[in-house]
Amino acid sequence: NDKLIRFITQFNINPLPNSFSFSTGLDRRYGNRAFRFSTPEYGTSITKLFYWDRKYNLQWDLTQSLKFSFNASNNSAIDELAVMDSLGRVDPNYDEKRNKELIWDNIRRLGRPKNYMHNYNASYNLPTRHIPLMDWIQVTAQGSGTFAWLAGSENVVDFLGNVIQNSQTRQLSANLNFDALYDKWSYLQKINQPAGQSNPTPRTRDRTAPQPGAPQPAAREKKDRQPSWIERLLIRPLMSLRKGRLTYSENLASLVPGFKALPKYLGLASGFGDPGWAYVLGMDPTQTWLDEIGRRGMITEDIRLNQQFSRNYNQTLDARLTLEPFSEFNIEISLNKNYTRNYLEFFKNDGSGAGLKHLTPTEVGSFNISYLGINTLFGKNVDSLYAQFERNRAIFS
Repeated sequence: NDKLIRFITQFNINPLPNSFSFSTGLDRRYGNRAFRFSTPEYGTSITKLFYWDRKYNLQWDLTQSLKFSFNASNNSAIDELAVMDSLGRVDPNYDEKRNKELIWDNIRRLGRPKNYMHNYNASYNLPTRHIPLMDWIQVTAQGSGTFAWLAGSENVVDFLGNVIQNSQTRQLSANLNFDALYDKWSYLQKINQPAGQSNPTPRTRDRTAPQPGAPQPAAREKKDRQPSWIERLLIRPLMSLRKGRLTYSENLASLVPGFKALPKYLGLASGFGDPGWAYVLGMDPTQTWLDEIGRRGMITEDIRLNQQFSRNYNQTLDARLTLEPFSEFNIEISLNKNYTRNYLEFFKNDGSGAGLKHLTPTEVGSFNISYLGINTLFGKNVDSLYAQFERNRAIFS
């Protein structure tokens, strides 16, 4: 029951997930269109579509403060024999029995992958609320990521491959309540209250009449001392800091065209291979990683690939402080920063016989930050100030 070690009693581990769900759906469509004004051999058009959707959901509170969730969806096609021939006519050699055998064989193989996507989210609250001297601080860390595998069109997938993309978000936020910190000391709590207010401890009046010959009760307890106006005047400004908030986040995203491997387990190829655990978890790919999967033959070397590899990064910082030098007078101080970087290049075979190469790299970005200009607000020489501004441009560029 000791407050100093209460955080130990709050520690727990949940060995089993809170929930796990799985859903599946087969969607088969058949269309037969007859044309009124046409020759008999071209008078009918038949289309068939057969898709299989599977969805997974996992919720797991590993501890009271650490929570994790995972969602995945997989869309695949169940291929069938074509009813129409290459000239747009009903194929007279179409075999329904053979088509059924092909369908069941593709179902056993879980179909031909079309789209796969998953996302995860993890959050952790630091157990500061269970530590007496830190319960005025709230800190939360969050992380999330996505991965998607998109199949190329059937008529070009053999030489142009597929597309994979990922993203990741990392965020740290903190809230500081300095009022709660000051209230931990009774003297500062009294200073924090407006003059004339107090929180006396209620006492029950003893109405029992004293017995004859019994000792007289002690003198009345001395009333709790309240800070004087001089103490409030000197100490209250030192408690001006009232609230603080900090949020820092990073966002990563990338897109890789021409990827040849098919997803098997959690977006990875057979044997938990390419593109690798780091990529499906949303990590930022480097040129070294790109060169490595290229050497393993995971990127098409067809010269007709004309889609760019991209890598994006964004960093955001938002900090705020609330000051109250005296009652009803508030000052807000804020700091904001935003940094963005976008990188594009062609990672392809240019036909020179040197294999995959990094071609026409382009990098653009932006940078914004708040600043305090009071140091030069009252300057007299405006011309020299502008000249300094021009010199600073070279530093920032």
